[in-house]
Amino acid sequence: MKGTLGAGSAWGVPIRGGIVSLDSADVSDILGAASGLASTLVKASAIGLGISLVGAFLMLSALEQRIPITSLANVSRGGRKFKGVCLNKEFTFKCDNQTVTFPSDYVRTIKPGGFLSIPEVVTIDGSTYWHYEFIDDELQFLTLGGIQTVNVNDYKTSIYGNTIQEVDQLRNNLVFALENNAEEVVKRIGKNIFERHFYLGT
Repeated sequence: MKGTLGAGSAWGVPIRGGIVSLDSADVSDILGAASGLASTLVKASAIGLGISLVGAFLMLSALEQRIPITSLANVSRGGRKFKGVCLNKEFTFKCDNQTVTFPSDYVRTIKPGGFLSIPEVVTIDGSTYWHYEFIDDELQFLTLGGIQTVNVNDYKTSIYGNTIQEVDQLRNNLVFALENNAEEVVKRIGKNIFERHFYLGT
């Protein structure tokens, strides 16, 4: 199976019920489709394939605007610092005597408090919640080292949605990863499930 870029591209990204070419799709949509496919592979007990796909976009350079932590996150926790895709579907935390629940792909920053700072959660629209306390304090991330868990209520834990310098690098990396793994991925999860994330073409 071969995916190509340019006119007549065989690979596309299904966004809101439609197919969008890798050449023209917004980078957050591309990352969303890629991380969604990786998460699906993990649920299908194909962690190795998920890691192969995640590896295609873990080494990207930075721009100013951060993306959701479900697409790509920088995680720092005590003796660990890594990049990964958050596998949790939603976050529920207490803040200002309120219980707030967000789909996890709405969150771009979880910053711990310290001597000179206060803990905060920042969503993709810029909304900020200070002095939070997560109800379920364990978050899971798919990384090149497998699935890693962090305690998000620990003051040593910080999570930032990653940033992207060149969309072309992302597209080329993903196409390469998909070309090399598509047949095995389809064998594990089926063409219909695969095409919920990327259009396979004929």
